[in-house]
Amino acid sequence: MLFRIIFAVGGGVAGTLLASRLSENPNVFVLLLEAGDQAPWYFHSRYLEGFFESRDISYEWNVNLSVHNDQHERWSYWRVLGGSCVACESFYDFPPASEWDAWTDERRLSDVWSWSQISDAFASSPIADDVDTKSLEQQQVNIEEEEKRRMQMVMSLKKRANVASRSLTLFSVQVVTIDQMTDKLRNAAILEGYKVVDEITRKEKIAFSSAFYWRKSDGGSASVLDYLTREVQSRFNLHILTGARATKVIFDMDGKATGVSYVYDGRPQRVLVNREVILSAGVVGSPHLLLLSGIGPEEQLTQFNVTLIRPLAAVGEQLAGPLTTTIEYRTNQDCKSGANVSFTDWIMRTFCDNLKRFEFLKRVCDRRDGSLTKWPTLTASLSASAVNKNSNTDLYVTFAPFCSQSKWSLSVQISLLSSYRSGSVRLQSSDASQAPLIEIQSREWFIDLLTKAALRVHELLKTRSFATLGIELSEWQRAKCGGEASESFFSCLVLKSPAWLFPSHTSSCAMGNMVANSVVDKYLRVHGVKRLRVVDASVLPPVASVRGALSSVLMLAEKAASIIRRGDQGDA
Repeated sequence: MLFRIIFAVGGGVAGTLLASRLSENPNVFVLLLEAGDQAPWYFHSRYLEGFFESRDISYEWNVNLSVHNDQHERWSYWRVLGGSCVACESFYDFPPASEWDAWTDERRLSDVWSWSQISDAFASSPIADDVDTKSLEQQQVNIEEEEKRRMQMVMSLKKRANVASRSLTLFSVQVVTIDQMTDKLRNAAILEGYKVVDEITRKEKIAFSSAFYWRKSDGGSASVLDYLTREVQSRFNLHILTGARATKVIFDMDGKATGVSYVYDGRPQRVLVNREVILSAGVVGSPHLLLLSGIGPEEQLTQFNVTLIRPLAAVGEQLAGPLTTTIEYRTNQDCKSGANVSFTDWIMRTFCDNLKRFEFLKRVCDRRDGSLTKWPTLTASLSASAVNKNSNTDLYVTFAPFCSQSKWSLSVQISLLSSYRSGSVRLQSSDASQAPLIEIQSREWFIDLLTKAALRVHELLKTRSFATLGIELSEWQRAKCGGEASESFFSCLVLKSPAWLFPSHTSSCAMGNMVANSVVDKYLRVHGVKRLRVVDASVLPPVASVRGALSSVLMLAEKAASIIRRGDQGDA
């Protein structure tokens, strides 16, 4: 019996889900390599998580905003099995369908990646879908015709079909508990003539909507690790190796990917495959690994004495990130300090009120007042200029109410829908242990657009219905930028305020049919390289980054699993 061996590099959201899906076929042996370790069970606590922000679990990329004046920012990504969403609140929203289709048309990907082709894959990630029983039955028939030593696989396959049908119901897209402030904001929007929807839609028109989260069916926080059930982890054909950092893809004399080199426990290792290698190392890790392996701009590879395998000018060169800013407001609306909290929150509040005086506990308790307590309950798709409620949207706004000093406050994040920051991921050394050089445009380049957007939202909150809530700019923001709410004031806030909600970046291994401006084709195969694919956020379009890339990455992994399982798109 010959196993088809697939090697997946990167155990983040895409890699973990992909490994669980591909290993459903007992004839496919899946090796999943993850540079980080497994997170402890208490890592899922949004309070105790603060104890583990070290380089053992969290990795910060130093990102250059300007090579001339040494401006930079930090991007934090979890280096742990399950990726950056292993301990996040899993905010879930669809990208705009019209802009997605415009991207597929431009890059000639419509037959595989148009909205009509992928919409079911979006739904199947968080919502139960039907098991392909016909496919499973056919696999059983084929297996039963094999020799006796393969009969055990039949029982395994039947067991997996039953488990799969149950596991598909584990997740759903849910609205978080609505608090009084959210209700008041919704009512104000209705009084101002805006439509309010309570389901995930294409959101092509101006409207307000409930905020949605990817959760377990019982309402608990979901993680991609939930796909790794006991049954999945016990599969003989799935092996997950944590603490192993990939250094290079191995190729034969014909330029075909045959394996991966990696470092484990301080020792260099290598593994060979007979099927294909899949990179799921993320928007920074995947292009970096391609460059180290000899796939990328020829001039750059020559500069660092990397043996050229395949010249691809687009590797790492179309990095995209959302243009966002966060404005905080206070209101005159009363709230209780325990408003909209769970029993765990109540325990933590009591704990902090009594023990926060101890310095070593202060870090944990401060998280209650930090960004993790400010997840959105309401979103809005707006126009930056038009008053017409039927015009197309160019702003995406999230509203996160939180209780501060017995009054409701608002954290409002504003994102541009059609403008993005662009940058690159390039080699800084041929040594795989050295971080790549990451550059991206500063928000300062887009100050006029972001200021206009912030003013538009501020004007909305000053309309009659919203004004009854006593919404005013927070005192600390006034102190930071001084003066009243003017254009110069908001320009100052745009540059100084964080954009904390969506650390989503895409497109560093862009998908397309043209070798000149893309890295992978519509089947996610690296152009001109056999047995090598990329399946992670780096292949997604910029529009996927604006509302958080989680929904798009889950969709991508489901779609990729479907493509690979067909078995007819393995070579470039």
